[in-house]
Amino acid sequence: MTGSVRRPSRRQALATPAVVAPALFLLPPAVLSTVDREALRAWGWTPLDHHGVPWPSSLALLPGGRLQTAAFAGTGVSLLGLSAALPRSGRSAALGLCGGGLVAAAFPLDAPTGDPGSLASWVHSWPAVVHAGGFAVAGLAGLTAVAASRRRRDVVLATGLAVAAAVGRGPGWYAFLGGFFGWVAALAARTRAEPPAG
Repeated sequence: MTGSVRRPSRRQALATPAVVAPALFLLPPAVLSTVDREALRAWGWTPLDHHGVPWPSSLALLPGGRLQTAAFAGTGVSLLGLSAALPRSGRSAALGLCGGGLVAAAFPLDAPTGDPGSLASWVHSWPAVVHAGGFAVAGLAGLTAVAASRRRRDVVLATGLAVAAAVGRGPGWYAFLGGFFGWVAALAARTRAEPPAG
């Protein structure tokens, strides 16, 4: 008697990459920040206070920057897949918009002219405008996606993430990224575990 291997459903296949979204998004900047720490410090960046330097976006301009570009694009595609795996709703639409924003963020910023602590010094070309706009859309849409379930715990999380992003500096930004991508991974894992409809 031969055993049959159950193939994953379309929904499970679409949700699977987002399970590793935290690693996909957070590991490349951690590695590149260590490797390129001297260049980051020259711009005024430190791990606990970014001094306005757009991190992790600025890493794409340094040696190994293609890894950061791939992280933006790959994470965006994983969120688009998760969005398609979810039932149509405000949450899935916002998650898709977040994914699209991260794909757009794969376009690079420009090398800074003037004060690296000013975002305007990094934006001089249309790819940099696409990057900055995509990253802004991704952040706002990500917060909307978390809050869209209207479950109390998710609304509290979205509020906490918004406060962390507003506080900024290093720790607030890390809390925002870790909290959001942790939520994404948990949602993807739940989506994968749900039995197929019908």
